[in-house]
Amino acid sequence: MARFFAISLVLLLGVALVAAPASGRAPQADPPGSSEYAAAQAEASRWLARSRDYLAAGETESALTSAQRAVALAPRRPETHLMLANAYRARIAGSGAYRQLILARQIREALQAAVALESVGAEAHLALLRFHLRAPALVGGSRREAGKLADIIVPRDPVRGTLALGLLAQSEGDAELALEQFERADLLAPAAGPLRRLVVDLLGQSLEQSGRWRAAGVLYAQSVDADPDFAEGWFGLGRAAAETGDHLPQGIAALERYLALPHQAGQPAAEEAHYLLGSIYLQLTHADQARAQFRLALALDPEHAEAHRALEAL
Repeated sequence: MARFFAISLVLLLGVALVAAPASGRAPQADPPGSSEYAAAQAEASRWLARSRDYLAAGETESALTSAQRAVALAPRRPETHLMLANAYRARIAGSGAYRQLILARQIREALQAAVALESVGAEAHLALLRFHLRAPALVGGSRREAGKLADIIVPRDPVRGTLALGLLAQSEGDAELALEQFERADLLAPAAGPLRRLVVDLLGQSLEQSGRWRAAGVLYAQSVDADPDFAEGWFGLGRAAAETGDHLPQGIAALERYLALPHQAGQPAAEEAHYLLGSIYLQLTHADQARAQFRLALALDPEHAEAHRALEAL
């Protein structure tokens, strides 16, 4: 299953934000309190909503254009930069290595700008911390800077502060402490929403890496019960079924649900879901269905080594 954890530089960075203007000056905006300012904020919110909808539909170019409009209208709002981050991330996933390095430097600069704007909360701070822990020094990654950010995040935000401590422990190779922190964050996090999804992602990966697949399956099942549109939760539930051999029909239903949801950048590829479906059907001794799923995986990725091996073994 090592294939499932192979990620590009873009995904390792966790979030992508557009660079600050080349001039180094912040964009000009109407003064707060003016009618023009209020109108710009309202219009920016509309563009943010459009960008989210476009991303959900897989229309990355429109998502990027909408996010850029939001930033232009409300350059002092961190959330417009974060939306732009998601739009860029959706577009750069297929970029070549050289382009990714350039974008990584832009990401770092933009994250720093977002942090400067974030006077309340710690969403941008945690994003920059993740960048520093995962990006190579070549593009500005620094564990020392991540530690400084954690010192700011912990008193500001209990959930993100706990995640920050877990990520730091993980970067030091202390898997047990990292898991402990992620489990604590799970207790503190809201029942649904983006922060809950982030907690489930980090805790689920930590459980999987420690071999606790059944616990991961329980976590994913609870997450999709509370948040039926949580694609990664459905994928994780299917993957846990494939790994443990437990609740195989539930695993099939989970992966089919995952494939039915709109695919967004950073999510597991469809071929991985088909490969897992093939693995589950194989465990159920349904050779024809397994063969069909492995072939679907190969149609999407002809270099999928696991699917090739599985087909040859049938």
